[in-house]
Amino acid sequence: MGAGFVILMYLIAIFVVSAVLALVAIVITSIVAKPPKRRKIVAAALSPFVFFYGWFFMGLFATGAVSGWKNVDIGIGDAWYVPINDEYSMLMIDLTEEAYIQRNGEDILTVRQIQQVDDVLIGQNTDGWYFSLNLHGHKLKLYQSREELLSARKGFEVALDDVAAFYTKRKREILGIWMVIVPAATFLLSAAATFLFARLITYGSFLSRRRTY
Repeated sequence: MGAGFVILMYLIAIFVVSAVLALVAIVITSIVAKPPKRRKIVAAALSPFVFFYGWFFMGLFATGAVSGWKNVDIGIGDAWYVPINDEYSMLMIDLTEEAYIQRNGEDILTVRQIQQVDDVLIGQNTDGWYFSLNLHGHKLKLYQSREELLSARKGFEVALDDVAAFYTKRKREILGIWMVIVPAATFLLSAAATFLFARLITYGSFLSRRRTY
């Protein structure tokens, strides 16, 4: 699925959730709010939309900025990529069962399992062969069996990951604390914006409580 389609699905889901919460908020406000109620009901009805759409678009913008800075994908769409070092990267397109190992943007391997040990990649390609790739010397060696790989790579603790698992772990390593900062910061910003919006609708001002009708 392309990024545009995924974003559209998010927008539809947000609308549905916001609409349900808006109905609940209208009912509660109608029961508990003191008169005058009209502006309060309008604020209650619109606030879920402001909050969730605000959080989504601020999060999308912030995630895009951090992803561009860290050179990883934004997390939506049909392509996922992470850098392995300054020259090598891993790319998955459409499927998460196999990935392309690239050097400076050029495909050199298609793999199903992979592990990084210091400056060496080991794993299994899509043809069933095992391999080792020195990321600094750029030497690629193929092995017919796992036993042959183990014999050639004595001293390595071989624990191959599926490419999807490797991608997830590598992306977490790269993004680090930003995986917490971005959603938390945009949540707080959206909450603050929603609060100010509700006050503006209810009282006609961000600060003072003016009489509403």
